Amino acid sequence: GLAHEARIAGRLGWPQPEYPAGDFAAGAAATRALLERGVPGVFQAVLFDGRRLAIPDLLERRDGASALGGWHYVPGDIKAGLVPRADQALQVAFAGTLLDALQRRPPATGFLVLGDGRREEFPLAAIAHVTAEAIDRATRIVDGTLTTEPFLDAACARCRWRRHCVPRLVEQDDLSLVDGMTRARRRALRRAGVASVADLAAADPERLRRRAGLPFGLTSLVEQARALATGRASPPRPLDGAERWRDGLLLHVERDPLAGGEPSLLAWRHAGGGDSLRLFLLDDEAAAGDALDALCDDLARVSGPLLVFDPAAVRGLSRACESAALAPEREIDLERRVVDLRAMLRRARAFLPVHRYTLDQVAAALAGEPPPLEEAVPLFARCALADDAGRDEAAALARDRLDRLARVVHHLVAGSPS
Repeated sequence: GLAHEARIAGRLGWPQPEYPAGDFAAGAAATRALLERGVPGVFQAVLFDGRRLAIPDLLERRDGASALGGWHYVPGDIKAGLVPRADQALQVAFAGTLLDALQRRPPATGFLVLGDGRREEFPLAAIAHVTAEAIDRATRIVDGTLTTEPFLDAACARCRWRRHCVPRLVEQDDLSLVDGMTRARRRALRRAGVASVADLAAADPERLRRRAGLPFGLTSLVEQARALATGRASPPRPLDGAERWRDGLLLHVERDPLAGGEPSLLAWRHAGGGDSLRLFLLDDEAAAGDALDALCDDLARVSGPLLVFDPAAVRGLSRACESAALAPEREIDLERRVVDLRAMLRRARAFLPVHRYTLDQVAAALAGEPPPLEEAVPLFARCALADDAGRDEAAALARDRLDRLARVVHHLVAGSPS
């Protein structure tokens, strides 16, 4: 991301305000001086009103009068991703509010420069109400008129504060550690006197249902809390046909977060073990077609299903089929063979001592290890496979993911009739 930012800035050649590190008032004054000169643009401008601070990557000059003169500026940011995100637009919009105060003219648009050099421009008025609400909420939090508390959810795996918040939640035995918990459910349980995982694990679901007014999912929440409290996995209920899974294929779908979750790699091997790894980089339509042809051929040689973990893998496989323009009947045949092991854990009521049913946490629980605070880092396969060393690294990581899948298969098959 930093290298991409430096490339864009170097290409534009716009000035950057100079000021002592951390002296944002001086940075804002240096930025204003550049804007009053009417420079074509500013890199890493400082917008500071004494309390609120934004440092947009880019301010670009446009025609049209403002307090600066016969021109004004619009804000933009440089992002490594290949698709724009709402939070990135909000970041630019916030800079726009401070820029409005400085030039006495609201910028009509903001823009993002993406990882492939494309530029996405958007009207700031369309998200003005969201921007205002976010600023108001942040202001009330800083002023102490609105209190907040942490809640474990999927976004925590990508948050820079997880090493602070998650241990605190664990220490407090917070109810959000229970998979399936929502903020509304936590509030209802607290009103009913259930304040911790231990409290929930000790509860009688029927009595608690009447007391807390939670008609759906309470039994599963209690079972999940008991698995967490005891640190032990509950034995899975038998699943019909699970014995055939050993003659299936384990499939890992790597998705590129910089490309909006587009599949970037497929890797698979036989569920029975052995070093039969097949690995394909999906860097173009032809490569996706070759990968899916090979996968279909290998699947035709086994009697078991195509084993994946979680719906995201299923969606990634479907996107790969679209990219390869696979014939609909072949895609249907392929997807009929898919078995989602995460869904099978639910069906078998195999409650595990995990905070969330991700592959990393499930595999750790089945190995008798505590849930990891962080999830595996995405491979970014389009870059990692650019040379032989990258391919070796990708193969090692893919083997690790498939070994974790095999651990889940063993757990579910072991409790099913042969």
